[in-house]
Amino acid sequence: MLRRRLGVVVAVVVVFTGLTLAYTLRQAPVYEASSRVLLQGTLAEQLVAGVEANTAFLIANRGETEIQVMQSPAIVDAVSRELGHRPDVSVARVGESTIVLITARSGDRLGAAQDATTFAHVYVEVRKQQQLDQLLKATEQFQAKVTELNDQLATVEAPLRAIDDQIAATRNAGDLARLQAQQQALEDQLSSDINSITDRRAVYVGQVDRLQLATSTTVTGGAQVVADATAPSSPIAPDPVRSTAVALGLSLIIGIGLAFVFEQLDDRIRSTAQLEQLTGLTALGLIPSVPSWRKGKEHEVVAVDSDNSAAAEAYRSLRTSVQFIGIDQVAHVIQITSPLPSEGKTTTTANLGVALARAGKRVILVDSDLRRSRLNELFELPGEYGLMTVLLREMTLQEALLPVPGEPRLALLASGQVPPNPAELLSVGGYADLIANVRAEADYVIMDTPPVLPVADARIISAFVDVTLLVVAANASAQHDIARSLELLAQVEARVVGTVLNDIPRRGRYSHSYDYWYSYGPAPKVRGRTKGHAEPKVSRPRVDVADLDRKVTTSD
Repeated sequence: MLRRRLGVVVAVVVVFTGLTLAYTLRQAPVYEASSRVLLQGTLAEQLVAGVEANTAFLIANRGETEIQVMQSPAIVDAVSRELGHRPDVSVARVGESTIVLITARSGDRLGAAQDATTFAHVYVEVRKQQQLDQLLKATEQFQAKVTELNDQLATVEAPLRAIDDQIAATRNAGDLARLQAQQQALEDQLSSDINSITDRRAVYVGQVDRLQLATSTTVTGGAQVVADATAPSSPIAPDPVRSTAVALGLSLIIGIGLAFVFEQLDDRIRSTAQLEQLTGLTALGLIPSVPSWRKGKEHEVVAVDSDNSAAAEAYRSLRTSVQFIGIDQVAHVIQITSPLPSEGKTTTTANLGVALARAGKRVILVDSDLRRSRLNELFELPGEYGLMTVLLREMTLQEALLPVPGEPRLALLASGQVPPNPAELLSVGGYADLIANVRAEADYVIMDTPPVLPVADARIISAFVDVTLLVVAANASAQHDIARSLELLAQVEARVVGTVLNDIPRRGRYSHSYDYWYSYGPAPKVRGRTKGHAEPKVSRPRVDVADLDRKVTTSD
């Protein structure tokens, strides 16, 4: 399968890879540079955590949050203002560490390094300012708590201060003793409240002192730039080698996939076994390709022009198969047709006729393809009179038969002038009488008829012949066309006895079949051929069976 579709695979690979390479080479270079930022614990976090041992835990849990902060509009806008443009930056944590990698991409190698470095420093400065703001706010909050506790303490101690004032103003010993007793009782009563407020105030005062110290000594906002970005020496993109390798791999996969799809959609005949399985008929002939066919030249009658060629031997093999058909049934009048035009039916008719004639049989070729007659061109004979002339009773059969030069046992009944209504003319009784008369004149009558699918002519003619051969072209004829042709022929009860697989490539699965055939080089041509040679003006010859018999006897 891949051998047959190698062109598809190669085309996809070449086009896809070529376009990828061209696109890659046209891309502007992209440089990448990275700076590193270390996340650190802050004094504020230690104060909140209460113990320094928890700092690592706080940093680890803050990593993902800090990445989101770095990508926030506040940071990005600050960096954009600093640089004068919006950088193309990505942020990622290095494994499970507390280091964050800031990567910038730019079309300029120095610009990439500047973007990454500036982003890191701006982030650190922004976070430092945010940290200072948080410390100041926390200090204010704790200072407010201290003030509140001072007010509470003053309120609680107010009765004691009042008694102190009374004691200071009393001169009477009895009153003094009484006031002192009241003072002691009040102190005992308020001591727990005073101690509680005093302790709480001491805690808040300590917090305020530490926050003020942290504010005055803050250097970073919980992050530090540990590595500035350096200008890269080479761009990361485009990478022609990598892009081409990826494109090559992908295109190869796509090409093979397309080849598989095309193979599934392609139902052309590719082997004898496939043809026989499809039709249920024996492939009576395997005809190899002739170089002149591939080059678009006139189809040679290889049985004449290249008698020692593999193709000529293939037609002789077909002749043998046809003769064996006649053992079990009458097979004197043979129809040669095909599903569609250009599958080799006319070439097969001409070469089979020559092969039978050279085997000593009297053969008449009848060009019944009234729409595209070509048999006379293959033998370089005139075509202005023939089958139609006889049907219109303008000539007799003997007058219309053309002897083939160099082949004494072979005659041709050309189609004559192309009628406007071929199918109607073939249906009249005169055509059946004509075929009966031609049958009486030869051992074999081989009729070249139009293809089955385009027109109804072949189905009409099948009623007047003994057997029908269906010619199909290897690697060209579609299975559904062949199957439909057989269905149409079966509808008119045509006796299709076999197929001919034509134009088989010399290389491939069939090549071994020709190794033993004759291949002594090109045989001398019996006649020269000139492309575009005009048909010679000849008189109407008369050919009859007795004349053919005398020529056969003389030649023998």
